[in-house]
Amino acid sequence: MDVFARTPIRAGYAGYENWNCVSWVQEALTWAAQDGKALRTCHTDWTFVRDTALWYVAKKAADHRFDGQGQ
Repeated sequence: MDVFARTPIRAGYAGYENWNCVSWVQEALTWAAQDGKALRTCHTDWTFVRDTALWYVAKKAADHRFDGQGQ
């Protein structure tokens, strides 16, 4: 998991004006996939991972997970 700790926070650096936490996850996932140890058999396709994460957040929002109105 050292690959995640080594993934830099690039906010505020020249050339990274549009950098955000999603950028960090994409870069960390790319490095972890290349590492060959951190993820082993996990999905490493960025589009799949991003779309799954966005689906999960949308589901939790629809279930009122974030607004305190859920069960």
